[in-house]
Amino acid sequence: MVANDCEEAISIRAEIYIEKIIKRYSTFVVKHSWCFLLLGFSICIVLGLSSVILHDLPDFNDPTKGFVPRGKNTLTSRLFVLEKIKAKLDQQLATAKIINQGKESLSKSSPAFTNQINGKYQEDDDDFEDDDSLNQKDLEEDLRANPYGCAFQSLSQNQCLNNLEVYELLNNGTDFLKTSKVIQSQLYKPNEHMCTSIDLNRHYEVYFETSDSLATNLLDIDNLLSLCKKQYELVELFQLHATCHYTLPEMVAYFSNKSDCRQLTASDIPIFIDRIQRCHSLYDTGLMRFAGLKRYRAAPIDLFQYDTCFRFNFSFLTLEYLLDKTFLSTNETRYTAMWFLKPTKPIISANGSEIHTSNTAHDLFIEHFYQNSKFDDGRTKISALNFMDIRIPSAMKQIRADMFFVILAISLIVGVTVIYLRSITVALMTNICVGLSFACAYFSYKIIFGIDLFPYINLMATFILIGISCDNVFVIFDAWYSEKLDIYNEARLNKRKIEFYGKLTTKQEKQYKRDWDYTASIVSQRLTLKDDVEQHNKDETGEEKHFDSIKNTDLIRMMKVNEQQMIQMMIGVLRHAAASVFVTSFTTSAAFFTNMISRIAYVQLFGLFMGCCILFNFLMTVTMIVSFVIVYEKICEPLSARFGLFNHFPAIFDTIMISLTRVNHAIFTVYIPRIIIKFRYFFITFFLILGILGLLIVFYHPKLTPPKSRRYQFFQLNHPFERFEYQMRDEFLSYINEDKENITNPLLIFIFGVEDIDLVHPFNPDQQKTVDNENIVFNKKIDFYDPLTLRWLDTFLKDLNRSELFTNVQNTYSQWLTIGRLLRGFIKKDLSSNSTYDEDEFFVPSTRNE
Repeated sequence: MVANDCEEAISIRAEIYIEKIIKRYSTFVVKHSWCFLLLGFSICIVLGLSSVILHDLPDFNDPTKGFVPRGKNTLTSRLFVLEKIKAKLDQQLATAKIINQGKESLSKSSPAFTNQINGKYQEDDDDFEDDDSLNQKDLEEDLRANPYGCAFQSLSQNQCLNNLEVYELLNNGTDFLKTSKVIQSQLYKPNEHMCTSIDLNRHYEVYFETSDSLATNLLDIDNLLSLCKKQYELVELFQLHATCHYTLPEMVAYFSNKSDCRQLTASDIPIFIDRIQRCHSLYDTGLMRFAGLKRYRAAPIDLFQYDTCFRFNFSFLTLEYLLDKTFLSTNETRYTAMWFLKPTKPIISANGSEIHTSNTAHDLFIEHFYQNSKFDDGRTKISALNFMDIRIPSAMKQIRADMFFVILAISLIVGVTVIYLRSITVALMTNICVGLSFACAYFSYKIIFGIDLFPYINLMATFILIGISCDNVFVIFDAWYSEKLDIYNEARLNKRKIEFYGKLTTKQEKQYKRDWDYTASIVSQRLTLKDDVEQHNKDETGEEKHFDSIKNTDLIRMMKVNEQQMIQMMIGVLRHAAASVFVTSFTTSAAFFTNMISRIAYVQLFGLFMGCCILFNFLMTVTMIVSFVIVYEKICEPLSARFGLFNHFPAIFDTIMISLTRVNHAIFTVYIPRIIIKFRYFFITFFLILGILGLLIVFYHPKLTPPKSRRYQFFQLNHPFERFEYQMRDEFLSYINEDKENITNPLLIFIFGVEDIDLVHPFNPDQQKTVDNENIVFNKKIDFYDPLTLRWLDTFLKDLNRSELFTNVQNTYSQWLTIGRLLRGFIKKDLSSNSTYDEDEFFVPSTRNE
């Protein structure tokens, strides 16, 4: 009993203390409402401006930044570490190569690599490595010296082709490709690279398919002529007459020694197919790709110069870039690409602006390609586009344009608020509080938490915040008018004269007299027997009708209240409405804060920022909004009573409100409860089955799976840019091979001595953090000079070499044995004295310091 009494006493004291705080705060707000309102405005504006001035504005150019999970033991963090290791190794190899070249230049001068065609064309290539190139002279020498020695490692066939096999594949003199001087002149563009290569970097790519879904093969004479016509149209449209372009009809014409695709006939198609298919085996070995990739920004190196498979790189370009992956097995292609290369030097238009930039490419897409059937002639049509990699910039422009829907949301809020509260001022104040809440949350985000990454998704908080702020304002004003209604009823009960801010209309006078004469007894029962449910249910129809007739009418709004009554009303508002707003705001912000558990920075930062916005909006509600309620009561209500639009046309707005009330009553009070009660068993069964099906879909089939690549969808899948990203990249061998070689799809790589720690903080990806002046963390516990470590590595590589699960391990193990021989050479000065050493075993020193 004593404990219960203590708890009750503590509870009573706490309630008394809270009541005192509420009363003092209400008094302060009522007496100093203007000061409180202006102070809140000033603080929020200062915080917002300071965060903008002290930190750079958010960079929204890369929406994918922060969109992958990062952190300890995550796969993507390990991939980032792997990229850094690869970059470091490439840097070391490049440095070693420069040093070796410098040493060689001191001893002898190496001849410059030149290639002269027709006595006019000569081009140097800094990226070309002639020591790795294939040429006929070297192959013939290797063939004579060692016919069965390994000449080329075929990646696709997982075997080493010997010199004899490579020579037989290449030495095919049955099909020489002849090209006229007109064709050769078309390949040499003044001040541009020779038209024998493409790099996958910022060009105009236009992908076509047939308009007829039943006849999908583009290798048809009518389809090729249609594509040829569009080729010339696109050259004019892109203004790229002086640069290279690659199209399927052009290549078909070249293989028949025709310089113009408009001269094509049906007989040219079998010639083209036969010549490309003859190179099938060469392509499978990887020889064509090896030679073709060497031609990037370089003069052509013709293996067996006039052979169809290598002449001007036509076959390689056609297979990788112009035909889809099904051609080699079907002799048909459903899709084809047209490549129009960007000029190497900027081109300035007549008005002084540069063309062929991301902005001009986007404008070109919007004007000529977006939802435009101009290039659909009934034979072929555009299926996908890739304009200078503007997919992400275009997505950002679209997102910025979509942000104007905020204006629509604000307009909707203003309209609902005007209808419900009959005040434009309240609607404007609601949206101002949204902006101030956003500013304060941005200050805490940038200054207090010190987070640099501000993803674009954080701007979506505006839409959510507008709805939450609007709900809070409705709750506060409803509570205010409810308290005012109690004062109105109490005044009529005590027969005190009620004053109004303006002169009542004739209808309002009748309403006031009717309330005074006929409802005093009902109001008295409502106030004296407020908690008696049984009495409240008596005459429910009459009381409810009377209550609806006086609640939120112009009489309540126009009733004049003094300062003491305002304090009393504010106490009631804070006791009931503010508590409800706090609970809803706290639970909503807590739900968003739980997103911090995620390892995806986008999700974490959105949850953090959204939670801060909601909490600051709650503070705005219990400070600035309640202060605005007093200002509105003191200034806006009198002005509205005298000059307000609603008082000049009361019948219209009363009709609207009565109609809305009746609709709301019919839907939520009559029909929905009846439907739920009548079909309750059906609803329970239906939603239970729906939930079980959802669980099966998520966890069994087709099951949620993580993305298999770093691809992000920005538009709908039928958008030309998305069709390129999600369909065409998987149809053409150039992109398929690029993805295979990409670090995101690496070969099996074992790395020792480096920790899988990503030093980049996911919230600040642009800040470079180092440990011991290195951007990777080395494992100092591993001592590669320790004999135990060397023996373990030797055993590990032997097991890999013997395993049937892995291929191409022999070269790695051979390099490992070479390292052992070097160690032995450094340690054992007299190698002849140690005759028991096995060359096929790795040399391990007896001690670390030997």
